[in-house]
Amino acid sequence: MKRFIQFLNLYGSVDQRKNIIWNIVANFLSALQTFIFLLFVTRLSGTESAGVFSYALAVAALETVALYGISDFQATDVEDKYKTGHYFWLRILISVGIFVASLFYLLIGDYSGEKICIVLLIVLVRAIDSVDNVFGTMFLQRGRLECGAKISVIRMIFSYWCFVAALFITESLLWTCVVLAVYSLLSLLTEIRIIAPVLNGGGWKPNRRILELAGECFPLFISSFVLIYICNLPKYSIDYYLNEEQQGYFAILFLPVNVINLLSSFLFRPILLELSSAWQSGKYKKFRKMIKKQGIWICVVTLPVLVLGKHLGLSLLSMIYGVDLNSYWKEFLVLLLAGGLNAMTQSLTSVITAMRYARKLLQFYIFGGVVGTLSFFLAEAYGIMGASSLYVVVQAMLLTCFAVFIRKILKEKEEICYDQA
Repeated sequence: MKRFIQFLNLYGSVDQRKNIIWNIVANFLSALQTFIFLLFVTRLSGTESAGVFSYALAVAALETVALYGISDFQATDVEDKYKTGHYFWLRILISVGIFVASLFYLLIGDYSGEKICIVLLIVLVRAIDSVDNVFGTMFLQRGRLECGAKISVIRMIFSYWCFVAALFITESLLWTCVVLAVYSLLSLLTEIRIIAPVLNGGGWKPNRRILELAGECFPLFISSFVLIYICNLPKYSIDYYLNEEQQGYFAILFLPVNVINLLSSFLFRPILLELSSAWQSGKYKKFRKMIKKQGIWICVVTLPVLVLGKHLGLSLLSMIYGVDLNSYWKEFLVLLLAGGLNAMTQSLTSVITAMRYARKLLQFYIFGGVVGTLSFFLAEAYGIMGASSLYVVVQAMLLTCFAVFIRKILKEKEEICYDQA
């Protein structure tokens, strides 16, 4: 145990280089997770099972509303207004609430018992991941991203082994999800025991401060909920209008979109604390420069993916997953473009969170959710291309709104500083 604690570097000195390296490794493995899981499900159980699993991930994605907005809020809580324990209990409450809501949603739908169980198990896994993220964000907040990233790397490697081994042994997607859920719970309990010595600062007993935090984060919670809803609109529309086989095809085509987002987060998450500090201290020129730099990096990541996707992407995916995707090249390019736009949108979401304009963020996302819902029929009219177009239109609209708003606020702040000088 002592050697393991030394490996995690819980008590060692802060090393920014190691923070960046281990964050890259953790995000790389996270980017591979859906790719690997979907690969083995498709190969061993078929495209329809892949469609069921993809839909389960889409529903379970709603659990990450406790991750996106609140995680950014926690990471940018530079004044330590709330303790780690407060964030922990808030994640528990939100995760339980979304699990119950998912159960009711599935029960009123026309789904088989097996599909309901698979979806709920994946929702449970994502709920546990959301709670676990509290500790990773705690390390980030303390400038020790290396520790949280190492723990994530270990958890994900073992989750790969559990999932693949269970699928080979049981040949059942349902029992594989059971094994994955049990592993996730045990790994969380083990992690808490290992890092218990550094979990200080109070907040571990439920009190009114949790309600205060919930009230402050409520706009972020709703914004994140709508964000995840928007990101998964194509999958929901396919589930409603099309069939599980087409859902499986779309899931494979959608994989590079997640890769773009996670590659972008390699560079953005380590500077989130610095970005928040720049805003709090009134260094608006530095703040603007950091945003522009992030936008340039996202473009650098997206453009090669677009070029390679056009020439190699579909052939490679077809070969890996054993399905013919060549007729979907237009849909694939549309989704790759949407991936770049979504990466920009999510990075600006974190920027607006650091600026503490959560209510304005909420207004934008509600507007985007309404537009996306009104465009739901595109999947029925144009199939997978309609679902893909729906995604890119909503992301482009949100990105425009965010960019205009941030530019307006920064200009006002800089003018005030100039007048006071």
